[in-house]
Amino acid sequence: MISEAQLRSIAIFYFYSLQDEKLATQASAKTIAQLKLRQKEENLSNQELSPALVSATLKNWKILKKNIRSTQSAVSEEAGWIVPAGTDLGAWRQFRKEANEEEFLAVIWSLILGMKDETISKGLGVTVGTVRHRVGKGLKLLGTMVNTDVRAARG
Repeated sequence: MISEAQLRSIAIFYFYSLQDEKLATQASAKTIAQLKLRQKEENLSNQELSPALVSATLKNWKILKKNIRSTQSAVSEEAGWIVPAGTDLGAWRQFRKEANEEEFLAVIWSLILGMKDETISKGLGVTVGTVRHRVGKGLKLLGTMVNTDVRAARG
């Protein structure tokens, strides 16, 4: 059975990657159904399911990304997506728009979801070094955007 933490990871992945609550909800449901089926067919433990979670979210994200615009953001509290008051996602939206796809997603899996580099590498079929490189490059870009936002806010 898929763990609560894995269910949460799927929802958070799509929230940050799609920034559209309707698409995120649909993608989460689709991914969960796929993983449940795969877990049953292959008799996977929850630990073995984590790399499959990475590959399934990537596969479904690639299909859905065609339906979103880089500047689009449709997040409200209607579907239960609660963003704390005062939270500014401007730098994140800019990062999503400008980042290399591989680096953008690596930052989500590694730093937002807290997945181990080994799990991500297994799910993507790349080396651990490749994952670390993507995360590092993504963080560097995101850092420049956050710093730009801070300087602009200080005006």
